[in-house]
Amino acid sequence: MRKLIWLLPLALLSGCGSDDKANSAPLFADTSFVTETEIVVMERLMATDPDGDMLSYSIDSQPANGSLTLNSNGDFVYQPKAEYTGSDSFVARVTDGELTASATIRLEVNRATVSFLQYSKAAFAQQETDSPLSTNGRDFTQDTDNTADYAEVFQ
Repeated sequence: MRKLIWLLPLALLSGCGSDDKANSAPLFADTSFVTETEIVVMERLMATDPDGDMLSYSIDSQPANGSLTLNSNGDFVYQPKAEYTGSDSFVARVTDGELTASATIRLEVNRATVSFLQYSKAAFAQQETDSPLSTNGRDFTQDTDNTADYAEVFQ
């Protein structure tokens, strides 16, 4: 009986010991996306947490050449500035509630390839009060040399 009295507190104390591991930071790598002039990027940032914790995303620094909306689940929308071509980037942060990680998200905005025929038809269809169509940030394909392609414009 005496041994049982000594063993009971020892068993209770050993049951109170902590087996908790230290929390690990989320893993979040730099990544890149490609778009064209004035084309929106709608994507999702992906990070993982070694402990399986829920993750929440936020913006550390905004892009210089476009606008950005980032949801806490990692979904984001990037809109390049009008007529912009070139590189842009922003820094996003992810947290598991205790620890954080940051990554640089790079965006390459390429020139849009545009049909000269369609673009010129759109220009002819504009009203005098309309803003002119932009040609910046676009590469035009010479897709017609036949004036008949413009017949409906000049009717």
